[in-house]
Amino acid sequence: MVAEGSGMARLRKKLRQLESNYFIFPDAENGAFHQYDAEHVCKAFDDMGVKYQCVRHRCRIVVTECLMRDDTESGNMMLDFLLQVSHFRKTAPPKLQKQVLDYIKSADCCDPRDEGGELILNSDCDAVIVHKSAD
Repeated sequence: MVAEGSGMARLRKKLRQLESNYFIFPDAENGAFHQYDAEHVCKAFDDMGVKYQCVRHRCRIVVTECLMRDDTESGNMMLDFLLQVSHFRKTAPPKLQKQVLDYIKSADCCDPRDEGGELILNSDCDAVIVHKSAD
């Protein structure tokens, strides 16, 4: 699951704040899909008294191409994948594009540039391992 505090988790939260008319987020209260991160699951297990272990997997994605080079097909496809939106660069208003791209480039989402100048998105994941009781 997406790790709480990762750049990817922060990006998902930011997208909800930016433009609810552009990004489609199903309503969890009406039984539709809702994206939870590992923190939500661990809290639920804590509330139920279920024993579990949470293991962090460090994951980094080089996102330079989708942020700095908007004329590449692979960069556009990567951006669409990260945002879970088809043809973001073609369909999103310019102001929204700037807000989203600036946020992804920020320290909230990306680690400091590596020696090669690449932008690296923190996309850590948590594995939540539930311990079966002996009962």
